Amino acid sequence: LVCPVDQIGPIDLFQVTHHGAANSNHPTFLRTIAPTVAVMNNGPRKGGDASVVALLKSLPTVRALYQLHKNAATPADSNTSPALIANAEPAGGQFIHVSVTPDGARFDVEIGTGGKSASFDSR
Repeated sequence: LVCPVDQIGPIDLFQVTHHGAANSNHPTFLRTIAPTVAVMNNGPRKGGDASVVALLKSLPTVRALYQLHKNAATPADSNTSPALIANAEPAGGQFIHVSVTPDGARFDVEIGTGGKSASFDSR
């Protein structure tokens, strides 16, 4: 889909593949899709590879990187901002919810029920 011609183009919301494993999130692919928001469905000890987090943080298009769990095996700076982690403790219990306005112009990302919410414009 990326080579030799980009048939996807930039996207608004990216569910990070394979729990954020490095072998499933190639830098060329991530730079090509240029997401506005990324949501990583990782566990405290599964996925959330430091190299993938660093790459997503480095993309100029990414305005927010959400993680389902703080990666317990990496240093704090190898995770996203603590405010964007749904579960700071391994026991978990919180989720990440995304909703899109009926006209598709915006989407909201919320941590848990009634938790912190952020709105983003669709492209």
